[in-house]
Amino acid sequence: MTAVQTGFRASELSSLIVRDLNLDQDQAVVVLDGSRTKNGKEAKIPLSPTFASNLRTWLEGKPETATLWPGNWARFKEAEVMLQHDLKAASIPYQVNGRFADFHALRKTFVTNLARSGVMPKVAQALARHSDINLTLGVYTDLDMDELH
Repeated sequence: MTAVQTGFRASELSSLIVRDLNLDQDQAVVVLDGSRTKNGKEAKIPLSPTFASNLRTWLEGKPETATLWPGNWARFKEAEVMLQHDLKAASIPYQVNGRFADFHALRKTFVTNLARSGVMPKVAQALARHSDINLTLGVYTDLDMDELH
């Protein structure tokens, strides 16, 4: 859920610690410093109130320096294996019509959801942390016939 809500890559998610989540503000955010992002720039992603509330409950009692998802799963590319296990348990197919429900699809879902919510393209580009708007709109935004009508 955090991958879909933030658009963070596996390596970025694996580096998150409790204090990266600022959940007690008017606008809850997750902040990842530039040393832990692909582009080397700070990532500050707003969180919905409902998701922030769920995270607050899940984090209760954890120390500020605790890693949210510890281990070497991202470095050893095990996110795909974990996701496929979860998909199987939920009876969700890994592949449909030549498209895959892989870990990177969670990032694409994040950007597509921004577009479906009416977020301006420049804002979506900034939240996805893309240097090129064509990447945001052409590769990461997946619209179907409902949106086109």
